Amino acid sequence: IDQEKYSQAMEIMRRQKIDLNLFCDMDPVRFLEGDGVAKFVTEVGKIDYLNLFISCLFDGDITEWKYRVPTWFHGSTAIEGKERALHKKKFDFTTKINQICVKMRE
Repeated sequence: IDQEKYSQAMEIMRRQKIDLNLFCDMDPVRFLEGDGVAKFVTEVGKIDYLNLFISCLFDGDITEWKYRVPTWFHGSTAIEGKERALHKKKFDFTTKINQICVKMRE
């Protein structure tokens, strides 16, 4: 997910029954404000997989309780990891589903 290999990640996550909210929740700012959603839709491609992704979404951060991600995971330095954590805290998870759906329709 962090390397934006969404098709490969989708196959692994489906096979291992990992919550698909992780696509967005790992780095919601990059996924939604960057070109993450467009890449996701293009790479995954299969309508059934996209429908599965949308149906699994919920307004909350899965990395806060189900799949805790250490701050050092994202960045090559501690500073980069902390910067991502700050961006994530600014993200409004209460509107996550609507934001993703709007981006997917664009």
